[in-house]
Amino acid sequence: MQFYLDYSTDELWKSAFRDRENTLAVVRKEGKNGNKYHDNVVETFLSDYQGIQNMAIPKGYSFPYSPTLMQLYVAHKVKTIPYFGNFSSTGAGKTLSAVLSSRVIDSKMTVIVCPNNVINQWAKSIVEIFPDSNVITGKEAFYAKYDETKSQYLVLNYDIFSQEDSPNHILNLARKKKLILLSSMRFIL
Repeated sequence: MQFYLDYSTDELWKSAFRDRENTLAVVRKEGKNGNKYHDNVVETFLSDYQGIQNMAIPKGYSFPYSPTLMQLYVAHKVKTIPYFGNFSSTGAGKTLSAVLSSRVIDSKMTVIVCPNNVINQWAKSIVEIFPDSNVITGKEAFYAKYDETKSQYLVLNYDIFSQEDSPNHILNLARKKKLILLSSMRFIL
């Protein structure tokens, strides 16, 4: 049953991403009707929407555009549930939603695993969104020191995990505090 509740709530969010005002108007007009299934979907949607409205953009955000509703939604979900996957299409703003999410949860060390050909794109985007970010790439990322005063992003390619010395690097990385893993598919785990 939870699958159907989640699916229906997700459908409302897809509609809201396309037309926020109309979707909100329809949901609020229909409201609760006594049907447990319907009322749960409406309540979940409106509760998440209120959470987004109450969420402050973290200090230092400097991207030229405000986050979209989808980007705010992802950040809210990452903050409120233990795992979340963002499967939005190409160009929807997944990179910004991932970086914003890491700041909303106040992660001091974020690990991004991506294909080698987008490492520089990730590094550039991170600094464009939050210029005070410390971005570390390559094997140096495995030895980054955790620092509560900085927001660090360790950007690694998939292949680095399949090399002979990878197990030792991974063990070293696993010892770090407060890690959030973001893959190139923008899973937020």
